[in-house]
Amino acid sequence: YGLGYRPGSVAGDPNVFSASAVTVLPMMVAFALGQNGWKRTFSVGCLLLTLAATLMAASRGGFIALIALLVLQLRDARHRGKFIVVALVILALFLVSPVSPLDRLLHPTYSDTESSDARLQLWSIAFRIIADHPIVGVGLWQFAPYLIKYLPPGADLGFHVPHNTYLEVAVELGIVGLALFLAMFFSLTLTCPAYARPPKNPVMPSCTRWQ
Repeated sequence: YGLGYRPGSVAGDPNVFSASAVTVLPMMVAFALGQNGWKRTFSVGCLLLTLAATLMAASRGGFIALIALLVLQLRDARHRGKFIVVALVILALFLVSPVSPLDRLLHPTYSDTESSDARLQLWSIAFRIIADHPIVGVGLWQFAPYLIKYLPPGADLGFHVPHNTYLEVAVELGIVGLALFLAMFFSLTLTCPAYARPPKNPVMPSCTRWQ
């Protein structure tokens, strides 16, 4: 596809793909650290392949999410040294790669700057829609139709989503939907560590391990 091509895989968009990939990376790391033999080799291979795809996608938001994920993983004192090595390797790859989200952050092209300006306009319009429809929003998948109504006649930003998950939820589902979404997110964040630990008296094998 040529230098600079940013794959989006089945997600259809490199930013959506990066968000999906970063979401499952912690599970890949857990499998890689908790297995031995061919299972560990397979898990590490999947992890490296996903990191390579994330690098090629060159999503600036995905890169920031990846850095945040690595910082959170440093809380695990047992594997802190391994995570530091992984973080240094990833940083080195992002520095030398011709397609890198880090390079897009440090040296944005005209296209990158134009894209950033368009997103700022999208966010501004999203806030206006939320102000006009605050409680239950405008309905699922309705951001694009409402976006046209808030743009000047003949204007086209080239995007049909707000490029911000929280704003998109607030626009389409209102404050009520955003509150439920955040409640679900924080509930999972608080309860997942408990499920990641093997039970003291297991009745059946832990779902976090391959048998």
